Amino acid sequence: MNIDLSTLFSTSEKTMELKLQIELLTPISMVTQLPGSYYRSVRKPDKLQLCGLFENMMEMHIGHLSRKAIFKDIQKDWKKRLGVEITPSFSGSGYQPLLHLLFDVDDFFIAPNLSSFDDMWKKSMRRTDDKAHPSGTPNLDYRLLPVKRQLAGGGYAQISNEKLTTLFKENLDKFPFFYTTLASREYVMPSESKIDALGRSFILRLHCTPAFAGALRQAIDSSSSAYLGHSESWVELNLL
Repeated sequence: MNIDLSTLFSTSEKTMELKLQIELLTPISMVTQLPGSYYRSVRKPDKLQLCGLFENMMEMHIGHLSRKAIFKDIQKDWKKRLGVEITPSFSGSGYQPLLHLLFDVDDFFIAPNLSSFDDMWKKSMRRTDDKAHPSGTPNLDYRLLPVKRQLAGGGYAQISNEKLTTLFKENLDKFPFFYTTLASREYVMPSESKIDALGRSFILRLHCTPAFAGALRQAIDSSSSAYLGHSESWVELNLL
């Protein structure tokens, strides 16, 4: 996939104004702080969450190391070409946005009345120093099954934590890259069941660069559905 990064190397002047509608299509969860066992949702999306929303819509699916490298290029370009010093921004989970320099959230005109509920959420994690990873994966390479059964005394007895951890460390390529664990997560949704699209929507004003405005408009024209907060939180975007 070819990712268009030209928007990031445009002017720094936020001369455009956009009025954006974000309609909630499902219950959504927007977590801003690095959570413990409970993922609490905020009631309005913050700038970093909007960055994630916009970057996904613009198909900027970029890994952590590549983001760091791209941001360094932006720093050099803006300093040399525009005379502007910029610093990176990070979320509590380590996400580094690339679009945060190109827009500001001026105001929320409308925000829906929200109710909330808690649900169990399955999250993907990785660690290579503990039994939690091999214990949390339902699958593994079939060639490792005889070895695992031998550690269990030839049957299906529980393997000691130490032996399971050692087996995992010595065979990292034969286990799934992530293991899953459950956490309690808060979701928010419009508190009234029979409301129109406006009653399910955030409406906000953005000040942004012309290049960002054009890229966002093109992304919405291509596909106006996206997710906000996490991959189950579906929303519909519309420029008013």
